[in-house]
Amino acid sequence: MLNANQKPNAIIAIHDTLTALDGRGQRHKTIRPRPTEACCRLEALEPRLLLSVTDPWAEAAVLDATRDIVVTQDFVATAEDSSLLSEVAGLELAATWGYVDWMYRRTITVDHTRVGGDLAEFPLLVELSDPALALHAQDDGGDFLFTAGNGVTALPFEIESYDSSTGTLLAWVKIPNLSASQDTMLYLYYGNPSADGLEDPPAVWSDGFLAVHHLEETTGTELSDSSDQDNDGTAINGVNLDADGIINGGDAFDGINDHVVLPRVLTDQDQFTFEAWVYTDPVKGYFISQRDLASHGAFIQYHSSSLTFQLYIDGARVYADATPNEWHYVVATFDGATASLYVDDAPAQQVAASGVTWPNLPTLLGDRAAGGRAFQGSLDEVRISDVARSSDYVQTAYANQDHPAAMLVVGEEETNSVTEAPVISELSIVDGAVGVSPTLSELTFRLTDYQGDLMSYTVTTDPDVGEAEAIDFAGGIVTVPLANLQGDTTYTWTISASDDINLTYRQYTFTTETEPHLQDSQFEDSADSEDLRYNSPGIRDWYESRNDDPSLLTLDVTNVGGNASKKVKFTGSSQDNAYVSQEFAEVRSGHFTVEWDVYVDSINDLWSNPDRGAWMMIGTEAANGPNSSFSNQFVSMAFAKDGGGDSGTMDLVARGPTDEWTAFTTVSTDMGLDTWYTITVDVNMAAGSYDIYVDDLFQATMSAYSPLSAVTHISFATWNDGAATAYFDNVYDEIISD
Repeated sequence: MLNANQKPNAIIAIHDTLTALDGRGQRHKTIRPRPTEACCRLEALEPRLLLSVTDPWAEAAVLDATRDIVVTQDFVATAEDSSLLSEVAGLELAATWGYVDWMYRRTITVDHTRVGGDLAEFPLLVELSDPALALHAQDDGGDFLFTAGNGVTALPFEIESYDSSTGTLLAWVKIPNLSASQDTMLYLYYGNPSADGLEDPPAVWSDGFLAVHHLEETTGTELSDSSDQDNDGTAINGVNLDADGIINGGDAFDGINDHVVLPRVLTDQDQFTFEAWVYTDPVKGYFISQRDLASHGAFIQYHSSSLTFQLYIDGARVYADATPNEWHYVVATFDGATASLYVDDAPAQQVAASGVTWPNLPTLLGDRAAGGRAFQGSLDEVRISDVARSSDYVQTAYANQDHPAAMLVVGEEETNSVTEAPVISELSIVDGAVGVSPTLSELTFRLTDYQGDLMSYTVTTDPDVGEAEAIDFAGGIVTVPLANLQGDTTYTWTISASDDINLTYRQYTFTTETEPHLQDSQFEDSADSEDLRYNSPGIRDWYESRNDDPSLLTLDVTNVGGNASKKVKFTGSSQDNAYVSQEFAEVRSGHFTVEWDVYVDSINDLWSNPDRGAWMMIGTEAANGPNSSFSNQFVSMAFAKDGGGDSGTMDLVARGPTDEWTAFTTVSTDMGLDTWYTITVDVNMAAGSYDIYVDDLFQATMSAYSPLSAVTHISFATWNDGAATAYFDNVYDEIISD
């Protein structure tokens, strides 16, 4: 190994670590310049030790020759990285701390003497009870992460149960290669408050499993399948789901008529495996069955007279001795020529079989399709596969599930010593995000120093839309205000954070959407009642018209039906009109949706005119303003109440192409006044129609009042011949790609 002191700048230590499941990670370099130099630049280091010659810190880093500096930067690990680490620092990647945002981990070692034979893709039961998990892991186990023995390669896993009060965990982990000649080691990582549930049950049970039922449910009637085959079960006639099991509770059957119905799991398979933990009373009964009265299919039953478990495959059958009133691991396999029946760790009983014909019947647990042979006892961990599991699999599964603690050795808790530098987590915008709204007003992230050191940080953006900095920061959420973002632009934001010794540097990007939506949708940026506008130069905004009567249209901040935020208020008048409108980002000629919240306080009784108000319109510019003429309205809607009033119910109405002023089409009836509703219109310009939803419930499809080819504006209004006092808020639009 090269002597670090022979380098131009002494390299004290190097660690390569990975921080995500896709191989992306961070490089931490602890460096100290030669004591004879007062300062140096990172570019003077051995170039091979950098991610590239143009290191992000090369332009700015000035290092004190009296102390170590740790630089953290993102990278993607390669085989060359591994070789380089070994050459320069004598480090092995197998010992690396694979996920720097996780503070703790433990080794879990599988005793090879309890493995029947070398196995691939084996679902290992990990059972442990550890107060350290209760102290350091998330309450729901959302930060659990299993890796291979190199500490880096993530392994698929499923959490069957986790009790955060005791730190008791039951999890199934897929082991790519389980050796019978040497111990297999894996890691359990935990202690990351930002992690968000990394388990992936279907990936655990992807190797030929058609149904996997842990039977951990304790209430209801639905039994979930952990495989990706969606063979969920339904408990019939009162199966006791809250019964004792061998692993984590099971299901108890009364031997009368209760059972579990699965879909038709097996169709044309010429191999299969049934497996389950079975506690049987001394009564004859089927516990896994897909078989008809013509002896097609297969089943396993307990036969009380002969004290045997029995496997039937079409016309073939095989028996294995077993005593009742105790738990047994029962496995039935068929490889296309031989039927095998295993009980616990005893050798298989076997018989030749010519084949199996699967009937078009559901698969049952606890009975047969014809009924009359109900199982009396309990089941746990039921699995069905489309392959014949080997004797090595059966022996290993039995040893693992019967006594997990004897098979697994759990190591001492290790603490992450790599993460001495500040840790960045909980990004409000994920790295590489696209379609971000140009109205984004801030970026946030969490900054943590796990040693409790005070930190300083700077955040910059390019193009420059915001920045932030602080010193003596104890940790927590950092907010970066943003302003004047543009559409269709990629922004890079850079975070550098230091605890005076350790330095973390991260860069992230996001891209704003090419199609901006309506501006100031919540009216929070509107100035005041006289000026319902954000009024930022170059940004589209609300346009208002009040017929010189400011009381008709105001910015309301009172508590209306629980909404105390800013919102538009119309006050109905038989004398004048008032509008608030906004132009869409571009002409709308395709498929799009618009939704808004509306609250109608009262509808005016206008005598000679229909009693309607709170107008809602989508259309084009007209002589007197957007949507000011019916001929410019594609969508024309209002609320109606015969005789007007401020209590009771009202109807939502819309004007279709043949509707007269006196009679609009009724869309929804018996809607209460003084109630907030969310109205959504799904507009299809090409079809000349729009669908109307109230609180996400479909109400009607309306043909456009004016069959326009395109629209440009949305408007809300009160008219002198259609007046109401009403409030509007939360106006959003979205383009639909058909």
